[in-house]
Amino acid sequence: MGNKFPRILWVVGSSLLLVFVVSISLGAKSKGEAQFKTIEVKHFTLAQGVDLWQDYPNLLYSELRTELEKKKLAVQVIEEGGTVADADVAGSVVVEGKITDFKKAGHTMMHPGELTMEVNVYRRSDHSAVASMTPTLKLAPPWYRDDETLAKITGRWVADEIKKSLK
Repeated sequence: MGNKFPRILWVVGSSLLLVFVVSISLGAKSKGEAQFKTIEVKHFTLAQGVDLWQDYPNLLYSELRTELEKKKLAVQVIEEGGTVADADVAGSVVVEGKITDFKKAGHTMMHPGELTMEVNVYRRSDHSAVASMTPTLKLAPPWYRDDETLAKITGRWVADEIKKSLK
């Protein structure tokens, strides 16, 4: 009985190591592959009464495209109105959104600012919904001191929210 324990321990340990190596290799393979052929990003609109910088939607558009490219959700992130090859249309999606509310913070993080938006991802081929979300970003006052800072933070955050919703 004393000789069986080390052998059982070795078999269990080897099995666990094999499972670990296989799962790592499968995970690495799936992370490297893009989920879509193309993602078209449209300029986000501002709901009536939302008071942000005039150039903010353009800056957000640029930052969101950059962040989606980094996330590698698609082989290619294209401009609004960009063309897609007929063979790739079925594997392509469009991202559009609307900023519905922006509230500046109080003087402490007890009352952070908030940016709320509606984000929709739909198939380019038949316009069927792939994901729809209404996220709210809590904002520290330094994050919206200027339009570029807010666009960088929001672009990264929206790309993360899109990636989470597509899992």
